[in-house]
Amino acid sequence: MTTKAPTRLMALLPTGTARVAFLGAAVDDNHDVLPRALRAALADHDVGDEILWAAWEASTWAGAAPVAERRALACLTIGLLTTVDAGGTFLRIGPAHQLATALSRLGVGEGDQVATCALAERLCAGSAPSEIAALIGAAGMRRPFILRDDGALYAERYWSLEERLAGLLHQRLSRALPALATVAGVDDAIRAVNAAQRATPLSDEQSAAVRAVFSAPLTIIAGGPGTGKTTTIVGLLRTLVRLGVSPDHIALCAPTGRAAQRMKESVSAALDPLESPAPSDVELAEKFGGATTLHRLLGIRPASRHPLDPDV
Repeated sequence: MTTKAPTRLMALLPTGTARVAFLGAAVDDNHDVLPRALRAALADHDVGDEILWAAWEASTWAGAAPVAERRALACLTIGLLTTVDAGGTFLRIGPAHQLATALSRLGVGEGDQVATCALAERLCAGSAPSEIAALIGAAGMRRPFILRDDGALYAERYWSLEERLAGLLHQRLSRALPALATVAGVDDAIRAVNAAQRATPLSDEQSAAVRAVFSAPLTIIAGGPGTGKTTTIVGLLRTLVRLGVSPDHIALCAPTGRAAQRMKESVSAALDPLESPAPSDVELAEKFGGATTLHRLLGIRPASRHPLDPDV
């Protein structure tokens, strides 16, 4: 007995799902804006159906624009949304060779790359077709897409969120910094941290990162796996407590419960081996409440306004 290989259906595209399920081969699922070959190439590069649906919908906003222009707009949308999926907030549409490279990585064919780059150049020059130009706004406008002067294309939602975040960060950076210690006092505390027996000493870069915390309301310490971020965190905690900050007033959090647990274990593992620990290290070890998740720290309960009806 032979079995037929399962067919991948376009779950969200208007060309698929119900019509294909009930009519099968009688349905021509080709589409002028997102033809079958383009969809297959994108699928091979793990572009999800939800992104294709959004791209198709964006193309319909261009109304009576020629098919080639609407397909180029769809490709721009696909490039933008895959960038957002990867953690970015915008797609750089100029210079053209960078955009072509980004589209090529998604499986977009050379012809569609050329057409999409041509549309991008016209958008940056302010000479795009009126049906598409009407969808693109400058910063602060209520349009589906926002195009900055430097060629960064945003979905309006992500531009708005980024602006809100920037505003909130600016407010915090403008606040007066509490005077916890002088520069000399911080240096003395770091030297004491490094002098503890069986402690992992801070490198020059890690010491500089700890000092930076005392010079600005917000400090970002970044690095890949194994670069010493956890050691820096432990050194910072020990320095803070030496300067009089109670462990009760320090919050340690992570995006997920698993990451929070790993952080707690790492901090505890760094404190446990200390020989003849200073009173501040003893206080930190005794009062350290561990790490929690961001959601728990902020008291966020998803869907708390929509409780489920079942009792069991």
